[in-house]
Amino acid sequence: MRTVVLALLLAAPFPLSAEPLPDQCDRQLPPPNVQVRATFAAPAMSFELSAREIKSLSGITLPGVSLGLTQVETRVDNRVSLSMLRSVVDGRACARPDIQLTIVLQRARVYVARELVGNDCAVAAVWHHELRHFAIHQETLNETAGEVERLMRSHYEDEILFGTEDEIRTQIAHDVQTRWMHEIDALRSRGDIEHELLDARDADSSATWCDGALLRLEARLARDAAE
Repeated sequence: MRTVVLALLLAAPFPLSAEPLPDQCDRQLPPPNVQVRATFAAPAMSFELSAREIKSLSGITLPGVSLGLTQVETRVDNRVSLSMLRSVVDGRACARPDIQLTIVLQRARVYVARELVGNDCAVAAVWHHELRHFAIHQETLNETAGEVERLMRSHYEDEILFGTEDEIRTQIAHDVQTRWMHEIDALRSRGDIEHELLDARDADSSATWCDGALLRLEARLARDAAE
């Protein structure tokens, strides 16, 4: 859920004078501030899905790495405050924002095929592989937060927003909910290749997991599914 909280931190009337409005705002308003961070829920293991269901959801058929699946759910929380000057004459206003964004990984479910229950080595091998996928999600979101913060700081660094109070509030909310959310989504997608590379590397070495027992179990499950 994305929320926008707009709070008026500084509201002061200014008279119409020889000093242009942009100069007054630049002189009196504090500089803009932007902070973006990521937070993470701990991953939890589940045996709810069968091997066939996991493969159907993941689309992965590589040996050794198709018996687990990591699914994450995220949201972006935001809090936006305005430092503002407003004219008592015509209601015009200028503002600089303080924007706090938090990318929240609110749920991480690691599915291990329920056919592996009772085989501690196989469960541990799949769990370990999926935890590395979770680590990629963490790294990607942290990098996304840092890059979005840099982009937003650059964008708002020299910008003063003008209009009525409602217009400024609407502009900030629109920027957060469209432009910056789009940047977050685009940057997060960069992690896709890392997930693919991890699967390829681990598939190559999976024959040694549990002395080959995991691949033998996987082959048996495939035969049973084909019958």
